[in-house]
Amino acid sequence: MRWQLTTLEVPPQPLRFKVPLVEDFDEWCALFNQHNQDPETPSIHDWIERHSAYYVALPYAREQYEAGHMDAVLFALSRCYRYDLEVPDWAREGLLRITDSIELSQARGWDEVLGRPIPKGTHIASVRKRHRLRPAVFNEVLAELEKGSPIDEALFERVGQKLGAGKSLVAELYYEEKKRATEDWPGFF
Repeated sequence: MRWQLTTLEVPPQPLRFKVPLVEDFDEWCALFNQHNQDPETPSIHDWIERHSAYYVALPYAREQYEAGHMDAVLFALSRCYRYDLEVPDWAREGLLRITDSIELSQARGWDEVLGRPIPKGTHIASVRKRHRLRPAVFNEVLAELEKGSPIDEALFERVGQKLGAGKSLVAELYYEEKKRATEDWPGFF
């Protein structure tokens, strides 16, 4: 996506959920214990993903939509449907604007309204490889760091051999993911 990160000077208005969020640490612990006893209960991973969608992804998507990036509407809708969140009014309005522009022939096609998802000339195989490797690289590097390994070329080479990638690509993907994770979860990494 071609979004640019900007900071919000005013916090976004709270969004509405179809199912209430876990609001505090005690509820979080109760959810953790309940999931351990009954796997049908949402896991802590589900809780973190849902909160991340609510507190990080949707406000960011709204900011991008208001800046004119219509693809932010699809991003927001995917988060709402994936995590059972109520679709915000701005996303509904955006979807109608998108479909109206196509139905009323104001745009020649989806790419004109939403932008090209992958720039022309990009090798799709390399995009797919990077997308597939990024979380694996990040997790492997974190596992190595927990064992006490220093962050150096040898670390990236070991991880690369394990995952079938070069050390330069591993280093690049690790730092990209670390930057993204640091922006999403300040102070966590």
